[in-house]
Amino acid sequence: METVLHSPIGFLSKGFRQRIALAGSLIQDPEYIFLDEPSSGLDPIEIVEFKKLVRILGKTKTILFSSHVLQEIEELCDHVLILYKGKLISDRPLNSISQNRPCLILAKTDPETFKSFFRLPITK
Repeated sequence: METVLHSPIGFLSKGFRQRIALAGSLIQDPEYIFLDEPSSGLDPIEIVEFKKLVRILGKTKTILFSSHVLQEIEELCDHVLILYKGKLISDRPLNSISQNRPCLILAKTDPETFKSFFRLPITK
């Protein structure tokens, strides 16, 4: 970390930029955390650490992240929201996920929390 301490963010690797973005999102201890492809650019060791962090944070916070890495989804999530052309079309437990659709993942929260936060109609 000391080797990049004074480097402009634009000169850092994608993995470092991802880590900085995640750290920045946690500074104010938010109730909801939104992550877009959060493990993209991370090396294998950083991915392990990221997963540990998500598990810890997921105990007390609602974490919403988009991912196409199904292994990551299976390891970290218990609920899936499926979007199609920008519209929420399904809200279901993880075990019913379709592998060929883009999806947003809701970890460690119940559907009512998500529904009230976004004020979206949820179809089952």
